[in-house]
Amino acid sequence: MDSKFSLEFNSISDSIDEAYMAIGMISENMFDFAIRKLENAALIHIVLGVHMPTHPNVFKKIKSLSDEKKLDAAVYVRNFFHPKLYLFKIRKEWIAYVGSGNFTNGGWSKNEELFTRITCQQTCTELYEKFLRWKLASQQIDQRFIDIYERNFNTYAELQKDTVKFTDDLTDKLQEKFNIDNVDFTEQFFSKKHHMAFRPGITHMDSPDVLEERKEVRKRLYLLDALISSKIPPGWKIYHHYDIDHIVSHIYASGHDDLNVRSLWVGYGRNKAALKQYHGNDSTPLNFMRMQVIVHYDSVGFWLMPGKLGAGQIDRSSFLEKMENEETQRYFFRHLKSLGKEYWIEVAGEKRPCESFTDHDELASFIKRDDFRNYYFIIGRDYQLGATALRSENIVLSCIADFTKYKPLYDLIKDSTFG
Repeated sequence: MDSKFSLEFNSISDSIDEAYMAIGMISENMFDFAIRKLENAALIHIVLGVHMPTHPNVFKKIKSLSDEKKLDAAVYVRNFFHPKLYLFKIRKEWIAYVGSGNFTNGGWSKNEELFTRITCQQTCTELYEKFLRWKLASQQIDQRFIDIYERNFNTYAELQKDTVKFTDDLTDKLQEKFNIDNVDFTEQFFSKKHHMAFRPGITHMDSPDVLEERKEVRKRLYLLDALISSKIPPGWKIYHHYDIDHIVSHIYASGHDDLNVRSLWVGYGRNKAALKQYHGNDSTPLNFMRMQVIVHYDSVGFWLMPGKLGAGQIDRSSFLEKMENEETQRYFFRHLKSLGKEYWIEVAGEKRPCESFTDHDELASFIKRDDFRNYYFIIGRDYQLGATALRSENIVLSCIADFTKYKPLYDLIKDSTFG
């Protein structure tokens, strides 16, 4: 199976009549995603382990759906439960997926995982019988179980932070991807200390010292915003956040994806008046597409961001509709390819050079995989630290030059309901 499992699941979910899943761990967002996708299934059965950090909220949701007879689930506690079995019945035929990925965003899309698709009915029947044996040996997910599990989970979560730090430090050292000590920061707008605020091992921390480091980056981004805002052509109608406290992203881990502050950024998109035409509580810049400057440990990026994970629904859905039109596909293909070899596009967890697409059909198929609930959608360019483009005298011009390239794509992708 070459594709990510989430894409495979998406392609068959509407046809699934029965689902049987035995896994060691479930993340909350993937559980919500799967339940939505399986709304037409007559039967959903889950056997789940306890030795991996499934959030208590998942067990609470499982219990609630079980009480409503919408789900049949149990927890296996006898041994370390580590299978990854996804078994489905579609029009009286079995199909199974067995592999390495847990029922998480990482296991289904972000990580490098391996799955095997099995269509042999005899093998699938044997897997079904194995599932039933696990189910028979499992216990009910009731309120007593949830209370005990939640108390122990909170202790485990604190220990897990140290494990994450150790793993991040180890993989960075082994891969030798980047050595900040080799960078010449002479005349760079962002100094070494600014990038060190995102060094591996501290991204999950909110200690006073770490927060002070992030505050310095935030101050620098406010200064950069003042310089960029004065150079953005008024006719573009893109603006920084209308609330001064939100012009630059926040420094606390709780406000970032996966509770890690790996970057800070400043973004430009619709103004307050344009956003409020959508009349929703979520009508804030974060939930609509924008251009942005983003600072990481090892790079500075100038990006076009149709949406982060869980955001950008209006613009992204509008763009998917537009991409049904062949003329739009050709227009998008021409402009994306013209960006140059340094630019890339990320959709549905896959990142590709913009120049890698051979024709508009290939690009359209790639775009149609977009799923705002579970993936980022980004077009961008990342500059290595020490680059001439990032010098204090050049960074604003570099940013505006990239934004100028993105502007036709911005206009195409954004929803035009209100102009």
